[in-house]
Amino acid sequence: MSRTGAASRWGGGTRVAREGRRTAPEGRRAITDLAIAVLVNGISRVRVTVTGTVDGMIVSLVSDSSAGPDLPSSPAWLVVDSQRDQQSLWVEARWNTT
Repeated sequence: MSRTGAASRWGGGTRVAREGRRTAPEGRRAITDLAIAVLVNGISRVRVTVTGTVDGMIVSLVSDSSAGPDLPSSPAWLVVDSQRDQQSLWVEARWNTT
């Protein structure tokens, strides 16, 4: 089942747009683990934004989570920041290849 199909099955909506170069497997894995940790705590909405930069990528996640971020440990090359504002949780992961 595609990711879009899985999201629809659980009542979510999905939009995917891709362009640019691919991310190394270790980068994809660390970012995916982080995204899953945020997604499982979302109550009714989660927004994921992936932005490619000249030297890497930035992944931002915003969720209506009542739980604090229980984020997995990240490798030294993945910079993770998080903030909470009442019911909203914002997490950003920045991966630089240089």
